[in-house]
Amino acid sequence: MEPTTTYPSLTSAQRSPRWPDATLTATQTVVDLSSTDLRGLRFPGTAPITLPEVSLYQADLRSANLNSANLRQADLRYANLDDAWLEGADLRGAHMAGSSLSVTTLKRANLRGADLACAGVVMVEGGEAERADCVDLKDAQLDNADLRDAKLSDADLSGATLTGADLRGADLTRSNLSNADFRGARLTGVNLTGAKRTGALGLL
Repeated sequence: MEPTTTYPSLTSAQRSPRWPDATLTATQTVVDLSSTDLRGLRFPGTAPITLPEVSLYQADLRSANLNSANLRQADLRYANLDDAWLEGADLRGAHMAGSSLSVTTLKRANLRGADLACAGVVMVEGGEAERADCVDLKDAQLDNADLRDAKLSDADLSGATLTGADLRGADLTRSNLSNADFRGARLTGVNLTGAKRTGALGLL
């Protein structure tokens, strides 16, 4: 059995600009990795990583390998997960408003009840309200992902693949679905009000 490695809680990038060797163990006990640079993160061994309720607020996880990780109810707000691997990850109830997941692999990931909606509203010229800090899922791979009841309003899903995904009850209000592939997806009860569907496949 791999020994447990305990690292001090980190709350700012200034205290640790780069996580040592970008490596954590499967029995990691740190729960606060806010603003930490975890680019290219890899976990040794084959045991699934368990980090439920971990705070990865504003963390840099570009190109990180989090396949099959347990990140249930994790705080991933404003985290950068571009080009990261989250295949089969448990992200149920995760808080992901404002996060970036461009070209991220989320095949078979469980995002049931995850909050991927915009983080807030800002006022633009002319006094009109505009959604801000929306989730970037452009070109993401979400094949067979569980997105039941997920909050994806105003998200950018352009070019994303969601073949076979379960989107029952998901909120895709005003989202950008241009050229996304929904073939074989389960769409009962999905809210597509105001969604941009140009070139999308598998949507009526």
